[in-house]
Amino acid sequence: MQHSNHRSDVSPTTNERGVIPLLGRFANALSNMAAGIAVFCMGLMTTLILVNILVGLLSRFSRVFPTNLAFAWEYAGYLMGVAFLMGMALALKNDRHIRLKILVKKSNRTLTFGLELFCTLIGALVCAYLTYTLFESSYNAWLFGRLSLASLTPLWIPKAGLALGAAVLTVQMLVRLLFVLSGRLSEDSQESDAIKDGL
Repeated sequence: MQHSNHRSDVSPTTNERGVIPLLGRFANALSNMAAGIAVFCMGLMTTLILVNILVGLLSRFSRVFPTNLAFAWEYAGYLMGVAFLMGMALALKNDRHIRLKILVKKSNRTLTFGLELFCTLIGALVCAYLTYTLFESSYNAWLFGRLSLASLTPLWIPKAGLALGAAVLTVQMLVRLLFVLSGRLSEDSQESDAIKDGL
């Protein structure tokens, strides 16, 4: 198992024209925006946990403070899930997911193309299905007015955050699939300077 140290070449340079490069830049912008949301969620999650710990410590000295904030861990879980999915598209964009590359390195160009196509297609289908199920779950939670037991938070809100993160990841996977089909994604092209500004 080997972790790649370079960017994934599934995005065009800024000046490249065409439908696929345009979609690449669109996916790039979505991934960056989602990454910003992920950072915000991580910061908010950390703050919640620290505040909960502080309140617990203060409760030892004064009965004014509760022993813990009931909603803190619940919200921290929501934020962690949203941050995870929102950040996955950026990780894919920058080729930061762990990949098994031994077969690719020992294969010829045709087999490498087949492996990339098969894996990317499966990944896109899985991401699309995940997006569908998360949006359906969020819609059902909204439709039936489902609330969390601890804080009575409408469950469609965190579920919608998860669904949006999965949707951005799906867009990124579909764009990668287009780049594979168009022959833009290959082991040789990954060393090229022509497409380092993309995904």
